[in-house]
Amino acid sequence: MSSPVMHINGIAWVLGSGTGCSRQLPPALLDFSAAEESALENFSCKPYLQSSKGYLDAAAHYLLAACSLLRSEGEKQGQPLPAGARTGMVCLTHFGAPRSGFTFFRQMTEKGPRFASPLVFPQAYSNTAPNLAAMEFSWSGPHCVYAGPQDCRLPWQFAADRLADGSADCIVLTAYEAASAELLPPDYPVRNGAIALRLEKTASPGSLAVPPELLSGTAPEALPPPHGSVQAELLFLSRIFPAVSD
Repeated sequence: MSSPVMHINGIAWVLGSGTGCSRQLPPALLDFSAAEESALENFSCKPYLQSSKGYLDAAAHYLLAACSLLRSEGEKQGQPLPAGARTGMVCLTHFGAPRSGFTFFRQMTEKGPRFASPLVFPQAYSNTAPNLAAMEFSWSGPHCVYAGPQDCRLPWQFAADRLADGSADCIVLTAYEAASAELLPPDYPVRNGAIALRLEKTASPGSLAVPPELLSGTAPEALPPPHGSVQAELLFLSRIFPAVSD
């Protein structure tokens, strides 16, 4: 099946450098400094949501807020995301949600298995954050999560295929990382946070087409760098937005 030309009709981000939403890729988003990660330490998605939430892993906080920003921007522009099954979701994460896994393991060793919190354990799955986002915003269309050191173009190809076969009118493409220093090798900075993109067949004012040729091949530079999937997807976006990469 030949892939259609997709259009990026919105970008939202939650990063240590700040949060925001745009039709374009601000060049400043490509710059990553490990020092900025402390800014996300106490970040909460709750001001961005209308529903109440209990315990959430940092991954869910970042991703839910980014998706909320993306949805709100569409509503402000008079272009709300399609309802229900017409909007799908795809996510990429290299490291998943290790903080909750570590917390649960520590509770088991310190308190015993009977007293480890059952609310923490499911937050340790890599697919929990995108699943929560799909439920929160009623995006019940095609859904896929890629976890591990995957080629960062895989979510884009999934989106292209779902738009091509007509199973969705819109795909929300996301990436997140929520690693912590104690769970990583020394001097191994990961860019934590989340990004969310609105991909559709049709263009809107200020949108940019994704050239199908960028999704072909197995170029090594498309693999996630050590800094994780968020930075990998931002660097891939810089190949789509020529003014950013120049």
